[in-house]
Amino acid sequence: MAGGLSALLFASNTVPTDGSLIAAALAGAGGLLWIALRFTPKAKN
Repeated sequence: MAGGLSALLFASNTVPTDGSLIAAALAGAGGLLWIALRFTPKAKN
C-alpha cells in the first residue's frame, strides 16, 4: 500500500496537472459511468 501511495505522489509531482485537466478527467469518467449504467440490459422477472 505504501509503495502505491508513494508512486501516486511521485506521478502527481512529475505530470503537470491543473484544475481543468482534472475536471476533464472527472467528466470523462462520469460520462463512461453514465453510459455503462444507462445501456446495460435490465433484468426482467
